[in-house]
Amino acid sequence: RRHTRCSRDWSSDVCSSDQWVDTRASGYLGPTGPTGPTGPYGPTGPTGAEYATFSRMGTVAVAAGASRYYVEHSGSIAYIRSSVGTAPTGSNLTVGINVNGVQQTTQSITAGSYTTGAAASISLSAGDYITVSILAVGSTVSGSDLTVTLTIN
Repeated sequence: RRHTRCSRDWSSDVCSSDQWVDTRASGYLGPTGPTGPTGPYGPTGPTGAEYATFSRMGTVAVAAGASRYYVEHSGSIAYIRSSVGTAPTGSNLTVGINVNGVQQTTQSITAGSYTTGAAASISLSAGDYITVSILAVGSTVSGSDLTVTLTIN
């Protein structure tokens, strides 16, 4: 058998074994798998928790809560986590959790510690606002880089 220099230009005496068979011409498309199931998108789960995070970078000082977090839906503060980058020494660092300007609870990071967390149960209504006050900072070394995260269900 022979062919010209162009790979697409075969001579008339091409061997039949060199010819491609177009199976599409006979209607053959190859195997296909079964169609997958269709149906509803599935159950809708409960709304997930919201997280309100309050931060004070640098050395912490006693201060009233100024930044407000507004609550979109009724629920409750279920957990409070407080952390610092530098642990307070001499005495605890204490924060107050306020709803609509009224203190609801406090949380203290023990002197020499970096974090604390605890379950809470503080009711909230849509439209309420939350603030965090810093009530004590440590008597020998003030804590620094404070973060308070509230889990709202």
